[in-house]
Parts: sequence; C-alpha cells; structure tokens
Amino acid sequence: MTTPDVATPEGFRAAAEGCHAALLRVAARMVGDAHAAEDLVQETFVRAFAARGRFRGDARPFTWFCAILLNLAKNELRRRAVRRLFSLGLLVEAGGEPAAPGAGPAARAEGDDEGRALRAAIARLPHMQRAALVLVSLEGLPAADAARALRTTEAAVWQALSRGRAALRRDHRD
Repeated sequence: MTTPDVATPEGFRAAAEGCHAALLRVAARMVGDAHAAEDLVQETFVRAFAARGRFRGDARPFTWFCAILLNLAKNELRRRAVRRLFSLGLLVEAGGEPAAPGAGPAARAEGDDEGRALRAAIARLPHMQRAALVLVSLEGLPAADAARALRTTEAAVWQALSRGRAALRRDHRD
C-alpha cells in the first residue's frame, strides 16, 4: 500500500478519507464529546489542506493529521477550562451551586458505569499522558509515530504511557 501524495487534492482526499474514522476516535477520546470531536477533525483537515505543500513525507499522513488534531484538542480543552472557571465564578457570585458532573440524562445514557469511569479517569490525565494512552494503547499507533505526532521523543511517549497507566491503576483502586 502506497502513501497518498497529500500535496495533490486527490491524494489529500484519499489520505483524509483513510484516516477519518481513526482521527474521530482519537479526538473523541481526547475531548470526550463526539460533536466537538467531529469539529476538531474537520478543522484538522482544513488546516492540513492549507499546509499540504509543507508536508515533508517523513511520517505517515495519519501521524501528521494527529499532530494537528492533538494541538487543536489541547487548545479546545484549555478553552473549556477557562469557560468552566468563568462560568463557575459567575455562578458562585450569583449565589448558586454548581451542578454535579454528568447529572443530565444524556450523560447517564452514555455507556455503562465502568466505561464512564474509565473515560473520566482518562480525561483527568495530563495532556501528554492522555494523548500517549489514546494513540498507543487505544489506537495501536507505534510509539515512534505517536512521538512524531506529539512532537516529542519516543522515550517521552513511553514515560507518559507508564505514568498514565499508573495513574489509571491508582484511580481504579480508589
């Protein structure tokens, strides 16, 4: 199987179509929201298409898309944290109490308790640990490709995996 030439519109389309489902899974696991994941994948493709002439070809297109997606996911999570803090501050100023996380019917309907607990535990991990776990453990990406996507070393990916797994084990025991 040859790697499509992403510099051409046809090659880009082939690469994007081949990576779409896996990128959606990565995005959903990173941000925990299917709708936001779709938006992030679309934005990934928009940015990658605009930069397709700069794709060096030293990594697979999936790895390149992942690097873009992970940066977008990190930015989305930062924006959410700021919005959450701002909203909580306004709520407290108004004399209200914050709602319990996941209290809505949609949240209750989403998967079983154990699955929700695992997704919540993964969501609490620092970005690098979460990304390493999602890419290597859940998506099966080789650590070397994950390192390229995360713009770090393979050793750093293995360290993040180790720390992330240890944190999940601790969380599971508690």
